This record gives sequence, C-alpha cells and structure tokens, in this order.
Amino acid sequence: MSTKLTKDKPASRVSPECSASVSGAIVAAGLSRQQDGGVKPPLRARNWGVSPESASGFTLVEMLIALALSVIVLGAASDYFSDVENTTQSVLVMSQVNENLRGSASLMARDLYAAGTGVPVSGVPLPNGTGSAPVTRPGVVGNTFPVSTNNGVLSVITPGSGLSGVIDGQSAYTQPSDEITILKEDDQWTEQSWNSQDQNWSEQSLSVTNGGITYSQSSGYTVTATFPSSCTPCAAVSVGDLLLFTTASEGYALGMVTTPAPVFSTSDGTTTVTMTFGNDSLGLNQACAAQGCTGTIDSLEPNPQTQPGVYPAGITLTEIDMITYYLTNSNPAHPYTLMRVLGSGTPSAVAYGIVGLSLTYDVVNQGSSSPQLTEGVENPTCASDECPNQIRTVHLTLYATSNDVLRQNGQYYQNSIISSITLQNLEYSNQFPTLGGG
Repeated sequence: MSTKLTKDKPASRVSPECSASVSGAIVAAGLSRQQDGGVKPPLRARNWGVSPESASGFTLVEMLIALALSVIVLGAASDYFSDVENTTQSVLVMSQVNENLRGSASLMARDLYAAGTGVPVSGVPLPNGTGSAPVTRPGVVGNTFPVSTNNGVLSVITPGSGLSGVIDGQSAYTQPSDEITILKEDDQWTEQSWNSQDQNWSEQSLSVTNGGITYSQSSGYTVTATFPSSCTPCAAVSVGDLLLFTTASEGYALGMVTTPAPVFSTSDGTTTVTMTFGNDSLGLNQACAAQGCTGTIDSLEPNPQTQPGVYPAGITLTEIDMITYYLTNSNPAHPYTLMRVLGSGTPSAVAYGIVGLSLTYDVVNQGSSSPQLTEGVENPTCASDECPNQIRTVHLTLYATSNDVLRQNGQYYQNSIISSITLQNLEYSNQFPTLGGG
C-alpha cells in the first residue's frame, strides 16, 4: 500500500474589509445573543471631553460687560429702595405733625363747646376790692387774670392775646402765641351741687376762723365748710379742686380746696365732713379787702363786717373746671409743646411740635345803639365794650413743625389747622339768639 503525500496549503490572509465584516458579524451575533437573553458584553467608555480650544471660559471683555450691567442694576435697585425709604419717612413725619394738629384742635374744641356749663353767663367775680391781690393765672409764669378791664369778673372765656410769647422764631409763625382759660362744670361732678338746706346746714355750718376780716400769710385765712357723712360728692373732692359757692339770691364766689376733706366725729357723736379753703396757690381764697369784700367767699355773708362767718342758708357748691391752654418751649427735649392745665394742677402735654397758637373772637358789641357783631377781635375786654361774656365764636389756628427733617428735601415739615367753634352757653345766646346767623 502506498502512501500519498499532500502538501498543506498556507493559511489565507483576510483583508481589512473582510475583518471589519467579520467583526460586524460578531457584534451582530453578540447583540443577537443579548436580545436572546445572553450575557451583555461590557461597554467601552466614550470620550466626551472638550477640546482645549473650546474650554477657554469668558473673556475679559465679557466679564467687564457683565460687571457693568450688574453695577447698573444694583445702582437702580439701591436708588429705588432709597426713594421708598425716604418717602416712607416723609409720610411718617407728615402724619405725625398732622395728627398732632388734629388731636389738639379736637381737644380744645371739645372744651370750648362745654364752656359755661354750670357757670353764670356773666362770669364769676374775682377778689377786686381796693387792697386785694391779683389772682394768678395758670399757665405761663407771671400772668394774672385781668380784673380792671373785665369788670372784676372771671369770664367763662378769658382770652390771653400773646401771653405765650414767641415759641420758635425760625418757624413760619413768628408772632407771640396766645393763651386761653375756660370755665365749665366738672364732667364727673356727682349730684351736680350740694344744697346747704337739703343737707340740713345751719348758719354756722360755714364758719370763718381768724376773725374773717384779716388776711396774712402768717396767720392765714380759712373758711371751713361742714357736711354730714351722708354727703356723696364729698369723697370726690381733693386738694386743688375749685368749688363755686352760690346763694339763693345769685351771689357767687369761687374757692379752692386747700386741705383734704377729713371725716371726724363731733362731741355729740355726729359724724361730719369738713373742707377747708385757706391760702391757695392762685390766690382765690382772700378775705375782705380794705375797701370791700367783692369776689371773696366772705362777700356771701349778709354782714361780713359785723357778723363775720355767718352765711345764709341755701348755699350750693358746684365743682368747676378751670382749663388753660398755652404754649411753652421750656423743655429742651420737647421745645414746642401745647400744654393743658386743670386749675392749679400739674400741666400736661397735649402735643409736641406746636409752634403757634392764635385765637380770635367774634364778639357782640354792647356799646352800640344796635348790637353789632365784631369779627376777628384778638383780645376782647369790657374796656373796649367787647366783654368776653359776649363772645359768639372762637377762631382757633394751630401751627406745627416736625421734629425731624424730611429726607427728600432736607427741610422741616410745617402745617397748620384752622377751626371755628360757636359757643352755646354765653350771654349772647340769651340776648341775641338770631344775631350773626344763629
């Protein structure tokens, strides 16, 4: 048997195109296997990087432009918020000034509307005999009530032209400011009045010590009013209160309580309450002067010289409010202040920033043959036939300035308010009810 020798053929070379086709086929086969549930071959990482040319960032010009735009936007926002803040501050400052004006005018109008309630329309006599001392006027130190020009009477309305002086020479109002004093019955008065007859007073229930006809600072002058313990209003009276004494024959006198009303028991066991009218801060409680007792509590006695301390039965007492408005610049913290003081009490601030108080009056002229209404009188007095008890209307003007400057213009805010109050309880309403359109 013979053996046939064969020569092996060399391995054929595969072209690149064929290799690619084979690889594609393998990949396709692999994908086919993956879809058929085979093992997924690992993925190759792809190069998503950016070329150095495209990764250079913002240029300097672009950054400068962005910065400039940011500055412009922030500047505009800053100006806007600054304007808002300035406007808010200005509104607050103006609101405060206007509120002070409205509140002050409203309070003064309320007291003026009530002026004269429970008080004689002709006023109340003040001590005015020869040798009597002037009665101190509450408010600006050194002022006294006019007696010689007002028939010796404390009117329901007592004008005080220019008595407050110039408050702020730099403001829009540089004229001397006014003052005004108002009398009215106390709003809280219980039972309206005490009647000596109703309270079983005897003629000795009102008694005068120290002889009743001598007055000196050392020995003092005192009137003592005595009431039974059943006196309801007694508990409401305190030192400094003003009580109006009225007799059945319409005699009037004003006194100030100078000591509390203590309760004590007399020798017969009867409990009584006393009030004392001694030396007071205003000088209302004066004894008879050398040439008469006019305007004093002693003037209510039938015979003050021969029977001092003997008063008629039927005297009533009514608590009176004496209200004074004036301006002051004495407080450095609040140099321009509208003040309100009750009697001789401690003045209270009504509003700050008030630099001017102007008051004028419409008055019935009694001196003419036919009554005429004179408008805009600054200081009515009986010496000019324009008595204060004939005032028909009070014209009130208040001027105010802010404590802070306005940020918008760097100036102080100033404003004023005007109000006219027609009085209802003075003498004109009885004599001339239709004059002046009433």
